Amino acid sequence: MLLRRPAHAVKDVSPGFTPVHVLVSLYNNTRSELMRYRDIQWHVTAYIVGLQGAFLVLIVNDRFRSLWSAFGRGIVTAILVALAGVGISLIWIFYGKFKEHRVRRATLDSMLGFREKGMFADGVGALLPEEKVGTNKIYPVLFTSLIGVMAFVTIYAAVKI
Repeated sequence: MLLRRPAHAVKDVSPGFTPVHVLVSLYNNTRSELMRYRDIQWHVTAYIVGLQGAFLVLIVNDRFRSLWSAFGRGIVTAILVALAGVGISLIWIFYGKFKEHRVRRATLDSMLGFREKGMFADGVGALLPEEKVGTNKIYPVLFTSLIGVMAFVTIYAAVKI
């Protein structure tokens, strides 16, 4: 793993540049990537649910009802299933990347001593609390459920009209 290199593997490039500076820079980069992947999950969900909502409005609108033949309903259903599949796939792909960066951040936390008691001040607890494992799956499960329910409602409306 990249983070397990010995201290002598990182050489000073300029005065005042130490391996700790490299770790802090990597920590900041990892933190920004975590926020980016979390935001991407929200954006994918919002776009997919918005498109599904637009299809739902078109389906239940009286002005467009005469346009919906059996073939048209089949195409709309296929599009909605594809949208839901793409959205759910993207959410879980970006969740995997989010999880990789969380592991990297936890490794950096331990390397920089953020979770060790008394590392930064005597008699003081750790700078960061112990990390809870398995508590970050709520967002992808929630987003997947939201896309699935919206797809079901829209497909149901397309079939029943």
